Amino acid sequence: MKIYRLNLNARVANKEDFADELGNKKYGTVYAHLNKAGDSEDELHIFSVKTNLQDFKLLYFHEQILIPMGIFEFKDSQNEKIQ
Repeated sequence: MKIYRLNLNARVANKEDFADELGNKKYGTVYAHLNKAGDSEDELHIFSVKTNLQDFKLLYFHEQILIPMGIFEFKDSQNEKIQ
């Protein structure tokens, strides 16, 4: 099996990433999160009915949930600082 390491650009999540305008959850959204030290974890997660919402909401409140950026989203933000 061949293993690849990916380098993704990501941004801090917003509420529209996980729910529509009626508040319906958007299951299937891929995300990563930052640890307490502010470093990104190497594991991607999928928002689902099995997601621990208490932990998720805490990470979200502290802006530790990251969403992979699409190519157009990245192009629009190239003037912003990349960490």
